[in-house]
Formats: sequence, C-alpha cells, structure tokens
Amino acid sequence: MSVKYITFLVVLISCYAANGQGKYYPKTHWYTSSQSLFPVKARPKKVIEYFYKGVDSLMKTDLKKFDSYDEFIYDTAGNLLSRKLFFDDDFWSGFTTSFSDSGLITESQYKSKKGIEKQVFEKIDPDGNGRYKETVYSDKVISRITYYTYKHNGNEVITEDTQKVENYTGYTTNNFLYNGNQLLSQTKKVISGKDTSVGEKFCYYGKDNALDSVITRSGKYKGRLLFIKNEYGDPIAEIEIERNDTTRFYTYTYLYDDKGNWIRRVQQDHIEVGLHSQMERFSMIRREIIY
Repeated sequence: MSVKYITFLVVLISCYAANGQGKYYPKTHWYTSSQSLFPVKARPKKVIEYFYKGVDSLMKTDLKKFDSYDEFIYDTAGNLLSRKLFFDDDFWSGFTTSFSDSGLITESQYKSKKGIEKQVFEKIDPDGNGRYKETVYSDKVISRITYYTYKHNGNEVITEDTQKVENYTGYTTNNFLYNGNQLLSQTKKVISGKDTSVGEKFCYYGKDNALDSVITRSGKYKGRLLFIKNEYGDPIAEIEIERNDTTRFYTYTYLYDDKGNWIRRVQQDHIEVGLHSQMERFSMIRREIIY
C-alpha cells in the first residue's frame, strides 16, 4: 500500500469520524479538502477540484495536465457519500459510505494498474450505552476504536479512545462544543503512562457567519490562525502565528460562479519567498460544481 494512500486514509479518519444519519450529528456538510473550514455554498451534488502546481494566474488558459484531482459526491443533506483522489486515470484512492438505521459502513477503495482493491475501512454502530462505537481498520486489522457520546442535540460531542502499541497505552478524550455545524471549542486530554496533557482550541466567527480565527493552547504553547475575508466570506489571506513567529502566510485570489462559489483559486505562499521556486510558491485549483 502506497505512502500517499495511507496518508489519504488518515485524513479521512479525522474528517469523517462523526458523519452519519438519524441520531448521528454530522458536522462536515459540503466540505472539500481545499477549504476544510469553509464549506461549498448552494447545496451542490458533486464537486471536482483539479490541482495545478506553479500556476499564478486565474485567467491562464494553456493549462497542462492536472497534478491530481479530488471528486466529492454528497447526499441532499450535505453528507459526504463518496470521495476519490485521482493521481491519474489508473491510480486513485477513495471511499464510499452506506448508511442504515443502526449505523454506517465506510469502504476504502484503491485502484492501480492491477485493478481495484476494496476493504472495510470504518464502521459505526450503537454501543448500547447511549454511545456509538467507531471501529477503524487498517489492512483488515482494527487500528482504533473510538466511542462517541452526543448531548444537547449534537451541540456537545464527547469522544473516548484507547490506543495500545507494544508497551505503549494512550487514552484520549475530546470534548467538542458546537453551534449547529460550527465548531466553537475543543478540549483534548491525553493520558500516556503517568503523563497527562491538555490542549484547547477556540473558533471565532464574524458577522458573515464565516470563520475569523482559531486559537490553540497547550501548556505554554499558543497558536493563532487568522483569516482576512472578502465579500463572499472566503479568505483572501491566511496567517498562522506560533508563539511570536509567522509560520504560514498564504494569500488567495478567486473567480466565482453565479451561486457565489469560487471555481478558480490561486494560492501564493509568502513564507521564505526568496528560497522557493515558482512551482513551490504558487498553485491553482479549478473547480467543477454540479448543482
């Protein structure tokens, strides 16, 4: 199994763990990988994002073959039913999810020149104690079990999981507070042997109901992620500060459709500009959106 595929599945775990229907409370409606904190508007059925390295102009017409592309398919509520990450037509990774009254099953898929490989990646079932049990598999072996408890109509979510690797045992709890689908705060507690650490995250929103900033704290560490937005609520600048250092500084320009969704976005990286080539400093995403 390729390193890119393993990385892709790790991303799916973090993005998709609490998705579902019925008594589940999904929090990832109409999100894509390019803007995980800013959902797509106008309830689309499908979004395809083509990624191009080194492109610095929205109006560039002589685009060469994409470097990769993502395909996202949603149900009418905005739940992600299918995602495929294509590197070329004969090499892609993806997943599909099927729902039932008692839970869900997510199946991972991997296509190479040898054919399509499939396996169960994730299952969520009622635990019988007012909780839901998420089981994540890696090569058919259970790699993680997480328990979810939902309170206050899904505006509070508590997760608990235990990981055992050789002589290491780690116990992690998370307490998430939401306003609908908007994350307000997260408190994470990790117990590893005799050591305990606590981390916090706080999200702040503007009058446009879009994210303004994210503050993280852990011990003496403090980080800030700041957004400067345009009239569509999309960030035109993204700045990350750790302690007193600027560790990330991106700016964005957009081209929009008549639904208020961007269909082209150019990203520029402003950190260590003199050391980066054109291919490293600029990238463009071209979207196809089906409503």
